[in-house]
Amino acid sequence: IAAARAAGRAARPLPAEHPGALPEVPLQIDLALSVGPEQVGAFGQLQDALDEAERLATAGLLLVRPGLPEIVAVRDWACEQVIAQVAGSPSSPWAGADDERFTGLVDDLAPLDPTWDASLLEDPTRSVVAADDANRIIGISPGLSAQLGWRPQDLVGRRIVAIVPPQFREAHVSGFSRHLSTGVAHAIGVPLDLPVLRADGTEVVCGFLIQHLRTPEGRSVYIADIRPPQE
Repeated sequence: IAAARAAGRAARPLPAEHPGALPEVPLQIDLALSVGPEQVGAFGQLQDALDEAERLATAGLLLVRPGLPEIVAVRDWACEQVIAQVAGSPSSPWAGADDERFTGLVDDLAPLDPTWDASLLEDPTRSVVAADDANRIIGISPGLSAQLGWRPQDLVGRRIVAIVPPQFREAHVSGFSRHLSTGVAHAIGVPLDLPVLRADGTEVVCGFLIQHLRTPEGRSVYIADIRPPQE
């Protein structure tokens, strides 16, 4: 890396009261990477190797988890930018994690786990959403989905970032990836006040309490009690 230059105003990637909140960081970083023409082929090979590793991990043939879509996309973007710019094309910035492709239905992963106890979704006293270790919504209580302006069937199968405001999605992906890789969890079991994205694009700050459960097959399920402010 020849140089890294911060650009734009600074912002916190997570609310200040969040236990995993990070120091002030720039909204944008321009990164200069020195690459000689003879090295370009290595970036193409690297991208091919990473894509093959991702395919094997998704098929359960590697002792690593498949990458979250944003992680896969940003590393593909990095390799493609090196190849394109050395060939004379202008630079193209990372589009960010608020792209609709990251919030849609997930249809290329293992089926939704049927073995977790979904009875809590029927408890009228609880407003909960459940996600699996693919960061995918596997259940939501009707009351909570109505408060957020969604139908349950429109959310189940989507990734959890569908209800995370865009400005916090990259921080969420980073923290969740770290948790899956290391087991470190700053937000589990800690009462939090965090913004939630409604179906109409507005945000509401809610109280959160997240639990981590294991299914009989060893899959992880994350249950978030979410209390909108009127409660």
